[in-house]
Amino acid sequence: MRLTTLLLLLLFSINSFSQFGSLKKFVTDKTKKTVTEKSEEHVEKQADKAMNKASLELDTAFADLEAWEDEKFGFVELEIDKRYVNSSDIMWQNLRFVTGEEISYYDRPFNYEKKHKQPVHWNIGSDNKGQVEISDYGIGKVIAAAGPGIISPKIESNAKDYLSNSFTVEFDFLMQLNPYSKPINLYLYDKITQDANGLIDPIIITTTSIKYKDSVAKYPSLVDSESAMGNWYRVSLSFDNGLMKVYLNEREMIVYKDETINPTGVCLDYNAVPPINFKTFVVAQNPKTIYDQLMEKDKYVSLNIDYDIETERLSGISLSDLSKVAVILIKNPEMKMDVEVYFSKISNHNETEFVGQEKTKMVNDMLISMGVEEDQITTKYKGKIMASEINPKSRLSEAVVFKVKK
Repeated sequence: MRLTTLLLLLLFSINSFSQFGSLKKFVTDKTKKTVTEKSEEHVEKQADKAMNKASLELDTAFADLEAWEDEKFGFVELEIDKRYVNSSDIMWQNLRFVTGEEISYYDRPFNYEKKHKQPVHWNIGSDNKGQVEISDYGIGKVIAAAGPGIISPKIESNAKDYLSNSFTVEFDFLMQLNPYSKPINLYLYDKITQDANGLIDPIIITTTSIKYKDSVAKYPSLVDSESAMGNWYRVSLSFDNGLMKVYLNEREMIVYKDETINPTGVCLDYNAVPPINFKTFVVAQNPKTIYDQLMEKDKYVSLNIDYDIETERLSGISLSDLSKVAVILIKNPEMKMDVEVYFSKISNHNETEFVGQEKTKMVNDMLISMGVEEDQITTKYKGKIMASEINPKSRLSEAVVFKVKK
């Protein structure tokens, strides 16, 4: 029975990118705790036996897990028309991640933030005040961080545990690549306002890898060789009662099972030489598939369907949510939806109206190009939301809302 438990722990703790040496060490350590014989030879023999059995079952377990995810998330092959979305090597439609249902924190940052000022929705470590500021990027805003420092979301009562047993965290980062670049450390507690609570191991993030404890996964470089500046990267983390999954862009990087972990908050610890840019930071509770949200509440709010004014196309990550919604509609041909589109980036009303209509058309045409029937969706531009520091509707300023018609 204890050996069976060990094998189950293996299947949940080792991801497809783990190194063989880590598997060997994991089995050996666990076997030492389960065998009664104390001799090293006996321990080694039992470890080899357990490892061989685990290795044989590992591929089957992950195949079963992916098949379950395919069914749950509704993955099918879709036609992607590049007229409507920015061209990219990243297969965003393959991202097996959905933002939690209940948004606890969301910062783009918004356009009311002042350039060269500290971001109003972030705690800044006492040692790095003045080294974190709002900067312009295109027509949007970003957080530019330089030097060593720590920042954390400014959440009400953030000195206490503000994470449930099931939550998601996601953010975008852009870092220049040179020999001095350092990783970003994502901690699952707020180092500025909270005690460690035993959570001493960070998730270590670079543009080409993610590491957590003894699990390491590699990601292909997307560097622009002329500027040494990579693309924007999206980090997504889901946590469900001890099972943690971490994604870099569309790729599942880390799967780690440890029911003793008790996350209480989040923060970013970095040594940004040169500066790192951050944007679109979201903390949410109660992760559910888009299908489940639509079935239970007749509504799904996407914060990830953005419009790029320069290319006049949707951003690449828009495909993640749009493809999942398209599959739901294709598999349920009787289902009809209202699709409400917001756009608020531009201060000029007339320009906002024009670009908002363009974004709406792109969303509509993208869904139809994927195979959704025209009569299944009614897409409408809902207008601009004046984001402000105290307006709870600010998070909808660039949102797309899907509502099931009854």
